[in-house]
Parts: sequence; C-alpha cells; structure tokens
Amino acid sequence: MVNIIMHGCGGKMGHVVADLVKNDPDCQIVAGIDPAVPALDFPVFASPAECTVDADVIIDFSTATAVPALLDSRKKNTFPLLSAQQPFLMKHRQNWRKPQKALLY
Repeated sequence: MVNIIMHGCGGKMGHVVADLVKNDPDCQIVAGIDPAVPALDFPVFASPAECTVDADVIIDFSTATAVPALLDSRKKNTFPLLSAQQPFLMKHRQNWRKPQKALLY
C-alpha cells in the first residue's frame, strides 16, 4: 500500500487525484495539505509544517506560491515528491537536500 500526502488537496486536481486514489486498492491518501482546510475523507492540514503524518510520497498540485513552504518542510522528510510545478522547482532546486527525491510532472 502506497501512502500519499496530497498537497493542494482542495483544488480541482487535488479532488481528481483523491477520487482516483479512492478507487485504487494499492494506494491511499493519508493526509492533505491546503490552506482552506476542506473537509475531506482524510485529515487536512493548513500548511506543510503542520502535517505530522508519514507517507511514501507527496503529490503536489498546489500553486507556485505554496511550493517554498513544501520544500522547507521536506528538509525533515526523505520521501519522494511528485509535483506539477516543474519550472518553479527547477528554478529553486538548490533548496532540495541531496537525499530527497523529486519526481517532476
């Protein structure tokens, strides 16, 4: 079972990913991160710093302005990041720690 944190879970793509994962027996969303803290089927945190849930991967469909806080929080975590913010992440790749992995969509 792959445990997922959905960054940007309150947005359109966050809902699409959550619906897809809900129907997949091999993965589950264990937490979401969104400043609006929408009521969903999993715990939602207002910021990456507040998220205390462990996971295998973070899927990011947030906005570019939300990515710096996500990168800062990942300094404590080593699980992979799958992000739709490739141009922004490539510009700020110096903020990544070496052991971390990033998969760019």
